[in-house]
Amino acid sequence: MSREPEPTGMMPASDDTGTKTRKGLVFLERASYRRRRLTDAARLMPVLGALLWAVPMLWNRSVTSTSTALLYVFGIWVLLVIGAGMLSRGIAQMTWSGEDRDSEDGEHEGGAV
Repeated sequence: MSREPEPTGMMPASDDTGTKTRKGLVFLERASYRRRRLTDAARLMPVLGALLWAVPMLWNRSVTSTSTALLYVFGIWVLLVIGAGMLSRGIAQMTWSGEDRDSEDGEHEGGAV
């Protein structure tokens, strides 16, 4: 009996843990994938902030005033605080809502449910 090939562009069905290996690829559940990307973004926030804060050092001092540079720096600071708050809220909602089921022993990070 021959096995029908899977249609292109479709992932194979996952097991209870949400992972399925085929040709060395690992497919994660959508919730755990989204949580990992949110934590990656949260880890990049300090790097992004440092790069954006360094921009005023490239400005020509004879053209740009100090007050403009200070407004830029504090504006970036406010945007980073708002962005970090949004990221942490998204991560917390996913963790507390029970969507995070990718720990190694099959339990939630907070303990057994």
